[in-house]
Amino acid sequence: MPGALRCLNPSCPYIFPSDARGAGDVICPRCRKVCRFGPPPAPRRRGERMVMWSIVVAIGLLVVPPCLFIPFYFATTGGHGSVKEADRLKAVIEQIPRPEAGPVADEEYAFKRFENGEWVMGIGRDSHALMSMYRGGGTLVVRDSRGQVRCFFGHVCGRRGLAMYLHEAETLDEFYKGLVEGPFTEWQWP
Repeated sequence: MPGALRCLNPSCPYIFPSDARGAGDVICPRCRKVCRFGPPPAPRRRGERMVMWSIVVAIGLLVVPPCLFIPFYFATTGGHGSVKEADRLKAVIEQIPRPEAGPVADEEYAFKRFENGEWVMGIGRDSHALMSMYRGGGTLVVRDSRGQVRCFFGHVCGRRGLAMYLHEAETLDEFYKGLVEGPFTEWQWP
């Protein structure tokens, strides 16, 4: 029936009588919902809503994870050494027979042979790695041609941090001196 006013509840089939026009808010006698007379609601544009929600979700997926990850990263990096990790690395280093036989799979392993025939090899745990505070970041364990196994706690800058310190030294003594005068403190095993 043209011009008929239906209940605003989509599941209710009630049609108001024509004399109900202009009455404002009316309670539907069938479903007991409050109905307001006025212009019919605009037809829903499903396609437009889906596009808008897709854009909102895409932006949310691009923005929210970094906003959660970045504070987590900074809160868990910055390790300055761990006795537990030093003990674990000492056991690994003592098993390596010569520098060239070191663990190829471990990016944090490095060695150097000096011109005078001495050598040093070791593993340094990155201070900048995710969760480095809890995984021994900042721990450096080295073994040299003199038979010493030494441990240093401080700041290992990156996965190849030990290689950087080795590259700067020309002798074994210079290497140890650079560590102690730089960002490290030597730790002695009991």
